[in-house]
Amino acid sequence: MIKANIANTQAIVIKSLNSLLRGWGNYYHHVCAKKAFRKIDNEIWHSLWKWAKKRHPRKGLRWIKNRYFKVMGQRQWVFAAPICKNKPKEIRYLRLLKLIDIPIRRHVKIRADANPLDLKWKKYFDERVKRTRMLASSFSREGSLLLVSPLRMMFPEES
Repeated sequence: MIKANIANTQAIVIKSLNSLLRGWGNYYHHVCAKKAFRKIDNEIWHSLWKWAKKRHPRKGLRWIKNRYFKVMGQRQWVFAAPICKNKPKEIRYLRLLKLIDIPIRRHVKIRADANPLDLKWKKYFDERVKRTRMLASSFSREGSLLLVSPLRMMFPEES
């Protein structure tokens, strides 16, 4: 991906990598993937460093670092491109997503003795539906297709 974008601007590289990293990270965020995320972040950094040096073969390493990598908060060497320069003191940056920043959320298994047709488990399934509804609302903001939960059909809310 980075090698194919040698002639593109830094912002285009960041946008294409961010979409790829976000999708990959969201797919694997439910498994124990922190070591893999860290290793991939490291490999991406090395590839971006090579990309930047290849774009400017006659410039010094410090110039390349100052041009492409910024300090943001506690983190140094953040690959970021300025996107808005309206005011001199107010520069906004588009930064590369770090996979290590994606939180790991474990999949919550359903209890073996829980029965969605038994009314004594209604509260338990309402909590599960609430969690999935929060996830579903984030999908609806993105314009994705939503499916109706079968639990909502079994336990319609009382008016």
